Amino acid sequence: MLGAGDSDELVSAIEALAAERKIRLPPIDPFPEQQAIYERYLLSMGLDPKDVDQIADLQRVPEQNRAMIRAALLQGILSMDKMADDELRTFLMLVRTSSTEHRASSLLRIISQPLLTICADEIASSEMSIAIGVMPMRWFNGQSTPYSGSAMCLASMGSLDLIEIFCVLFMARLKDPQYALVQMREAVEIYVNTGSVKPAEFELAQGLHDFSDYKGKNGVAVGMTTAAEQFLVAHELGHVSLRHLSDATLGATPCRELLSEPSLLSRMPWRATAKKHTAIQVIQPSHSDEYCADQWAFHTMLRASTLPDEEGKEPLYCAGATIFLGLAMIIESASRAKGIMIPDTHPSALNRLYLIQLATELHGFHEEAYIARRVCEFIEEIGACYPDFAMPPILSRDLNQVALEVFRKMGYSLDGATYITDFV
Repeated sequence: MLGAGDSDELVSAIEALAAERKIRLPPIDPFPEQQAIYERYLLSMGLDPKDVDQIADLQRVPEQNRAMIRAALLQGILSMDKMADDELRTFLMLVRTSSTEHRASSLLRIISQPLLTICADEIASSEMSIAIGVMPMRWFNGQSTPYSGSAMCLASMGSLDLIEIFCVLFMARLKDPQYALVQMREAVEIYVNTGSVKPAEFELAQGLHDFSDYKGKNGVAVGMTTAAEQFLVAHELGHVSLRHLSDATLGATPCRELLSEPSLLSRMPWRATAKKHTAIQVIQPSHSDEYCADQWAFHTMLRASTLPDEEGKEPLYCAGATIFLGLAMIIESASRAKGIMIPDTHPSALNRLYLIQLATELHGFHEEAYIARRVCEFIEEIGACYPDFAMPPILSRDLNQVALEVFRKMGYSLDGATYITDFV
């Protein structure tokens, strides 16, 4: 990280250059008012915001490689005048991110901006303000909870890290399929045991750096990561838009302090403050409501692809739901294999993914789901080591009955959907 003064000067220079080239850069935090609500919520829980909402810098890159990245950034700065506008925009955002103190929650809100834009009216009609943030929760699924008239949409940092690793290793399969498979299984095992993901000093981070820009495909890995994280957030926004926060009962979910492996947890500064609150109160919707939140999230992401900056991202958005739910399927099987029972109120991830696959066909996005189909191949390879792991069936009468109920609640037209209506 640069010093505060150097960082301020660099950010000013970046913004000046962008203005000169008429390039629009997104704000560092598009919704700063959410941060204020989120931090008040953490304080009400007895948690220090600086401990929970940590600075997201280059911590996933090994220390010995950070100087190389800085040198590459410097080289890029020297050749900026030769870059096309789209290339320069991406580069300037990278420089700004690596040189300023972004909190994890602000990054989460940046990727959520298209969703909040497309569903602004629906959220406003719920009469609840939104606050998106991260929490040290054990569950892979996100959680929602009401707080002082606001809807807290919370994501586990561990789940975000695991999504990132999956997407980079998905691209690494192009070069070394066995490496990608072994490393992903190891990452899942660590996550199930600790709720955390390997920090930078482990070999996985070195491998991630080596493979992350393989044949110039880093942009695909980043896009997939963003889409999967967007689905996680969109699901929680769905609970707000569909008014589940006012109807559902509240229950407790454990923070990471309850996990079994202290060696990794001891490195996390929030551990000391989290002792006051080992669980947080979150909504516990019915399974039907959870399915509806999935469908709302998926449909909203497809709607977001109509925004000017999101055009052409339908394949990534289709893949996002599959990445998130596919990883959840693996985690559920890995947890059962270790005898770790997490009392999650969500339906099984397999059933949820089946309904998403039906919705992909129902909305007419079969052709755009080609990345999702490749993701399923990797998910199946990873999960094959667990005795009870299974992929969603091609057709299921029982799940089609669930889908009919959910799709009708969501107001979807089933005209012509014979693959659903005739197989019940």
